[in-house]
Amino acid sequence: MGQIFIDEHEIPIGDDIPSGTYLVTAGMYHLDPVQNLPVLSGPTTLPGDRMVIAQIEIRNDQ
Repeated sequence: MGQIFIDEHEIPIGDDIPSGTYLVTAGMYHLDPVQNLPVLSGPTTLPGDRMVIAQIEIRNDQ
């Protein structure tokens, strides 16, 4: 049925990012032809076949 992929990424956050709550989203795509793979289900899905994988809070106290 489904497959599990582990893919780690570091996301640098600049000093000029405004404080606030941000959603980290992910999606997958097929290369030929380039198109998003469908998200069939999940706790939080977004239009464009994206899934919310985390919610983070940035506090920029400069």
